[in-house]
Amino acid sequence: MNSKTMAKHSLNRSLFKSELVEIGLFDCPRSHPRFHDSGPISHYLVVFPRYAVRILHPGREEVVASRQVMTLYNDGQEYRREELSEYGDQSIWLRFRKPEVLEALQANGRMHAAVEEVPFAWTHGHCDASTYLLQRQLSRSLMGGGPHDFLGISETSMRLLQLAVMGTSTRSHRCKKMASSTGTLARHRQLANRCEALLTTEFHQALTLECIAHHLATTPFHLSRIFSHQKGQSIHQFLLQLRLRAALDRIVDQPESSLTDIGLELGFATPSHFSQAFRQHFGVSPRQFKLQ
Repeated sequence: MNSKTMAKHSLNRSLFKSELVEIGLFDCPRSHPRFHDSGPISHYLVVFPRYAVRILHPGREEVVASRQVMTLYNDGQEYRREELSEYGDQSIWLRFRKPEVLEALQANGRMHAAVEEVPFAWTHGHCDASTYLLQRQLSRSLMGGGPHDFLGISETSMRLLQLAVMGTSTRSHRCKKMASSTGTLARHRQLANRCEALLTTEFHQALTLECIAHHLATTPFHLSRIFSHQKGQSIHQFLLQLRLRAALDRIVDQPESSLTDIGLELGFATPSHFSQAFRQHFGVSPRQFKLQ
């Protein structure tokens, strides 16, 4: 696109709207003039990224948004983004009303002192495999062009709101000030975040622990230990999950692609290896998911 065409490019495409929830696709190439700042948030959003991007909130730690992370936004919230992936930023968002957000927080023990003013005290939460699969199934049905099942879509959306709230860390919220005052912990978080950013953009490459550690100017042992402690899983597990979620997206977005090609391009040695890993992660084989 040229600059004039890019400026007219609609960043948001609404896929579904009811009194309870609106669901849409955000699509912003890194060359778009509003990539770094697309304006304040309207209402309360749960966002499922498809491409890695760095999200910067005033006075808060940066967030590496990826297929492993759900990002959360309050009404009127301002933020900036920085590019990580070659494309830019693309994501599925769900926009909720305040009453439903407050009810979800209360039901899952996430109430806090400033909940009325700032319901989402967290910038992001962990997105597990079943949650990623559920939001991808929802977005695929909305993009299919068929009639909308308002009850089913609304109920699935409420479930995703609950899962987003459940994915937030009560420990990180309580310990935020204490941890930020400790230099060693801050450096460990920074190292883990830098590793996460590298993995989210280079997951399709053949990566070794040695090359990752060399790129981050640390030792393999130190990196492995710190990443596991900070992220709650090994680098290998994190990388595998990224590849499997990218495979799921490819199946949805490019249904004409063969499963064998998808598996090989994402680093799986054989079709059976890909199928087994996919089934273990999502509870369904790639062939079964493609036929759904």
